[in-house]
Amino acid sequence: MVGTMRQRLCFTAALLLSIGFLILFQRGPSAGAEPTGSNRYSGKGTPPDASRPLGFNRRVPWTTSRFRGSPDPPLPYRAERVFPHIHFKNPTVLTGAPGTNRLFVAEQAGKIYSIPNDPAAAEADLFLDCGELVSRLSDEGKEDLAFEAVYGLTFHPRFAENGYCYVCYVVRYRDVNRGQHPQGTRVSRFTVRRGDPPACDPASEKLVLSWLQGGHNGGCLKFGPEGYLYISTGDGGPAFPPDPLKAGQDLTNVLSAILRVDVDREQPGLPYSIPGPTTRLCRSKGPAARSGPTVFAIPGR
Repeated sequence: MVGTMRQRLCFTAALLLSIGFLILFQRGPSAGAEPTGSNRYSGKGTPPDASRPLGFNRRVPWTTSRFRGSPDPPLPYRAERVFPHIHFKNPTVLTGAPGTNRLFVAEQAGKIYSIPNDPAAAEADLFLDCGELVSRLSDEGKEDLAFEAVYGLTFHPRFAENGYCYVCYVVRYRDVNRGQHPQGTRVSRFTVRRGDPPACDPASEKLVLSWLQGGHNGGCLKFGPEGYLYISTGDGGPAFPPDPLKAGQDLTNVLSAILRVDVDREQPGLPYSIPGPTTRLCRSKGPAARSGPTVFAIPGR
């Protein structure tokens, strides 16, 4: 009897509680429960002004934070556009040539331009179209190649005398199913025709060094104060996973490194010589040493 009474009381209490929740939900939130400035419309009465902003009309300051400090001060300089009449798409290189008053800009798509070092310059002059090199390479190697990108440009320290410039550009197989081209990243020397504006002679190309074409090609070219040419090489792989060939820690591999060569002196079978052993880290060897440059440094070690 007592158990039956308890069951009835529990059932009655649960029923009353359920009825109360139903009534509360049917009534909805009380007037004024929405934030001030809300643009919500319930479908009854005059619709609110659609131009009124959503959310709150007033921002409440956050005064309870325990963070301390202040942002870094503004940089002591600001960027200014110095050539307002000239535009470039995806530039990869900006450099000058010794003995000239011109700047040279390479676009990733393959064209290299020169411009007078004058903010009033109205247009850029074509210096070299690297895409024109592909057809000759395809004929020479009996391969169907496509142009990929240009990443490096530098001028010989004695450019005023010899007219040499060095370009790093990349070609790939037109058939992507063939994979990476084993010698698709190329560093070549060209001769510049004298004139105003100067122009690079595509037929004067002389290959200095080549390595695996890939997502990371490297390609920065710089001459050091001693006259040696420094070349950065990528790891030949995609962005992820990083360094899939594990070349970054391998001193016998020309990939993922800073190479140094002497382009003013040639060794038998090479278009350059290898600087003396007093300052090099190692001489590359094994299959990757087809061209055998000095591995001068390992980036990211």
